[in-house]
Amino acid sequence: MKENVVVLGGGIIGALAAYEIAKGGATVTLLEKYKVGHGASGNSAAMLELQLDAHRGEPFLSLARASHDLFPVISAELRAQTGIDIQFSRCSILQVALDREEAHSLKNECDRQSARGLEATWISPSQVNQQLPGFTPHQLGGALYTQDGQVHGGLFLEAALQAARQHGVSVQENVSEEIIQQALLSQSKIVVAAGAWTDQLLKPLGIRLGVSPVRGQLMVFSTPHPVLPFPVYTKTGGYLVPKADGTTLAGTTVEQVGFDSSVTPEGQEHITTVVKTLMPSLMDYPLKAMTAGLRPQSPDDLPLLGPLPDHPNIFVAAGHYRNGILLAPITAKILAAWVKGDHFPVQLDSFLPSRVSLRA
Repeated sequence: MKENVVVLGGGIIGALAAYEIAKGGATVTLLEKYKVGHGASGNSAAMLELQLDAHRGEPFLSLARASHDLFPVISAELRAQTGIDIQFSRCSILQVALDREEAHSLKNECDRQSARGLEATWISPSQVNQQLPGFTPHQLGGALYTQDGQVHGGLFLEAALQAARQHGVSVQENVSEEIIQQALLSQSKIVVAAGAWTDQLLKPLGIRLGVSPVRGQLMVFSTPHPVLPFPVYTKTGGYLVPKADGTTLAGTTVEQVGFDSSVTPEGQEHITTVVKTLMPSLMDYPLKAMTAGLRPQSPDDLPLLGPLPDHPNIFVAAGHYRNGILLAPITAKILAAWVKGDHFPVQLDSFLPSRVSLRA
């Protein structure tokens, strides 16, 4: 008898989980209260920041490594399944130093990562100047993380949804709260992958996990030719990300504004300052769009992965914050293992929802 599974949430976590679970033979329904891609997934720079975030240490690093290693496989699989190229590239990410203290810190980080078996190289000022003509802070150098890379966030989500549908997943958008609550209170296996809206969804159960929305805004420039060979990041969270579709993304903001996903003049001003600090010539290109997404932040910045203690049929996959794209493949594998009753591919003890308050 086929297992019936309901996935609540139409971002990349929910979509890829629905695909993996359906591949395992379950009957899967994906319910999205709004429109798929309205949250963080459809408004992401989609960098794969294993090394960039390696300073966070364990347990994050083990989870991130496991997911990072799945990208060549899932990229090829989705392309074969749907014909969509998610533009996976292990292109490197350069974290530049904006002052001498940052340069010293990044040199030490290169040493720490090399000791962990990761590929991190200090790039001298002259090398930065050679590789990034027109780039401003070249006099201080930076750390090149050669195992990091990127995908195209929108195409990743599109491919995951199409692959899910091809495996029989029923994807329903603009679903009423009543239907979502009925699903949540059913005896089916439920995956809660609602991103920043997780606590709102769990409220009828009297559960609050402390997942909160954090707005991040992006500027999208039309750049017909690549203006950078790889994404560039700063320790203060500014970045430029060249995409294969002829755009360059610039970001970002970190704003505690509730569920307001609008773009603002203040956000544009902040990101413009980032662009002028890193690569002023980018401002010569047309601004194609400005967008914003709500990142789901947990109380301790680690994902919440696991069944709810008093509701063993409900598995939460939320709180991925800035790493939803990076952690999507391993999260989907974890959820597929849970549905089938298999051993999890990674240790989940540090990510269980029971570590935070469960009372609304």
